[in-house]
Amino acid sequence: MKRRLAAMMMAVVLTGGSVMGCAGSGGSASAPDQGTAEAVSAQAAGEAAPAGSEGDQEADPEIKSDVTYTLSFWHGATDDVRQQMYDHGIQRFNKAYPNVTVEQTRLDSDAYKTKIKTVMGAGATDIPDVFMNWGGDVLKTYIEYGLVADITDLIAPYKDEYYDFEFGISTFDDRIYGMGIGIAPSVIFYNTEIFNKLNLEVPATWEELDAVCASLKDAGYVPFALGNKNKWPGLLEYTMLGVNLGGEEMSKGLSNRTVSFDNEHFIEAGRRISAFSQKGYYPDGTNGIDHNAGGSRMLFYNEVAAMFIMTNGFLSNCVAEDAEFYEKVGTFPYPACNDSGELGIVAGGNVFSISSQCEYPEMAADFLYYLTNADFSQDYIDAGNCFTGAKDVTISDPLVQEQFDNLIQADWTQNFYDQQFVAELGEAFKDYTQALYGGTMTPEEAAAGLEKVAVECYGELKQ
Repeated sequence: MKRRLAAMMMAVVLTGGSVMGCAGSGGSASAPDQGTAEAVSAQAAGEAAPAGSEGDQEADPEIKSDVTYTLSFWHGATDDVRQQMYDHGIQRFNKAYPNVTVEQTRLDSDAYKTKIKTVMGAGATDIPDVFMNWGGDVLKTYIEYGLVADITDLIAPYKDEYYDFEFGISTFDDRIYGMGIGIAPSVIFYNTEIFNKLNLEVPATWEELDAVCASLKDAGYVPFALGNKNKWPGLLEYTMLGVNLGGEEMSKGLSNRTVSFDNEHFIEAGRRISAFSQKGYYPDGTNGIDHNAGGSRMLFYNEVAAMFIMTNGFLSNCVAEDAEFYEKVGTFPYPACNDSGELGIVAGGNVFSISSQCEYPEMAADFLYYLTNADFSQDYIDAGNCFTGAKDVTISDPLVQEQFDNLIQADWTQNFYDQQFVAELGEAFKDYTQALYGGTMTPEEAAAGLEKVAVECYGELKQ
């Protein structure tokens, strides 16, 4: 157990190459006063919150009107755009709780991961009332050690205001331990003009996707824009294939250690990636192309490649880098790969959770509501084409609406594998996937290697 805890705590310090979507890319980067706490209340914020429901959630009756309270809140939003959205959410919260001061501690990503790892490793004493995390096994371990509050009953009064994907990466054994923000679905973006010119239909099955790729290659296009020097972009497709071949029960089994990573579905996922690579469906030298420097997107913008597997963070990139090309972009979910037609979607983001030691958990749960509800999500959509799982929002951009619909229509949600599992296993996923694209490892070797690392991190399979 001690080995497991140590491994899990290391997982908080995720590398900068982890899969990122809206939750990690909002607005222009600006990091004023990193590491400092800022007291923010309705009075201190100095500006009115945007129009909306404006605090229609009833305040916790145990909170006395003649007493001043402080709620500590840690997050990693150092950019101005997200910080303003948080401020607006706090202002709405303060309309219901005018005598509560929200004390924010905002840090840049790496500093935040280090700080939260330290306090979690020390136990519950210094854990903030509300804190940001990434869901997955890291959050699960915090739960197992009694550090995180079960909010299932606390949010029951307003749970119906959200779609199920809001809770997808923070639900364990049917209990909810956080609320999602900046949820980033992974889909296939495609060039609609190229598809129309070649009379190609959006594929609904993997076999149809294979046929579309063959037609694109015959017409002189690279089917997929993939820069995999950073490793995580290629992991998206491997995850999509594993998810849709094995289904939800397999994914649950991987997390619960009742299913081995060298199962038939992961081996088959590797075979399909290897087959696509051998057919030339990815750019030459794909493992040397730097996605983080824009290499993948340039292949897509310049119409060298016709499709691009990425999170919805691409939409903000495209608007900023090539607004004219944005008009050509369409999307579709990765096609179903099993006979059942079950369609899972790979999506991650940030989660807000409550410390088990929070003195006023009902008030903290109401605070989560104001940080994720329809008013907040509308701010997020208007500012950066991102969203929470709140219903009753207005989306004017058809591409953003498609992302929202993909999440709603999916049968279930799978977190990014390099955020779902401990850091060592997440890195192995990226290394072995890169080897599959490069042809230096067989699918069987990759799956066996993943299981070996899983045994080192979690122990043998449960009987």
